[in-house]
Amino acid sequence: MLTEDDEDAVCPPPSRGVNAVRRGYTRKEHQSVQFDCEPEFPVYISGDEEITCMSNGAWSGQALVCGGKSNQNLAEIMIPITDSQIDGPSSF
Repeated sequence: MLTEDDEDAVCPPPSRGVNAVRRGYTRKEHQSVQFDCEPEFPVYISGDEEITCMSNGAWSGQALVCGGKSNQNLAEIMIPITDSQIDGPSSF
């Protein structure tokens, strides 16, 4: 049985995100869903804190991705990047 929200749905079901808490569940045009990092994963990695269902049936952004344990130092979470990883291997 379809609910009223399903009948008016424009967007696909919103993602839950990664290590995130989704606030709200709507699929209607111009309606938004909010995200927060879970308390034990407080480090923002990527995504958006709020996404909106657009008239073309797509979400305005990506669900929040969080990481890092609350007892970790930020330096332990970050992955060091060397110049060779950015520029590629040297040709000489």
